[in-house]
Amino acid sequence: MLEISSQALSGFLINYPSAVVVDVRFANERDEYGYMNVSHHVPLFTGDWEPNPDFATALSAVAPPDAIVLFVCRSGNRSRVAGEMAAEQGYTQIYNITGGHVALLELAAIDTSLNALLTIPTVTA
Repeated sequence: MLEISSQALSGFLINYPSAVVVDVRFANERDEYGYMNVSHHVPLFTGDWEPNPDFATALSAVAPPDAIVLFVCRSGNRSRVAGEMAAEQGYTQIYNITGGHVALLELAAIDTSLNALLTIPTVTA
């Protein structure tokens, strides 16, 4: 598994438009903090932190084993675990987005061109 930084992500997706981004966070994390527009939601864990028994099936539904697959979570830890699990399933072109969604949001605050990649919920008072 390779690591890819949030800074390199936009260019990578331009160069590899068929790459599949898999968001392994909980649904409430996506709702609360946003997500990458191109991502597929395949949670690594159930709501009570048990391994998702459908992870392998759901992953194969969005990406064949020969696809370039980029995993993202909140900080890069769960996505690393997901990448390891994908490798066990025969996936060979696996990337972990280092720093996860947190790093993407931090970078988007500086580089607004990344906002096109993200859906960020608006905060209402």
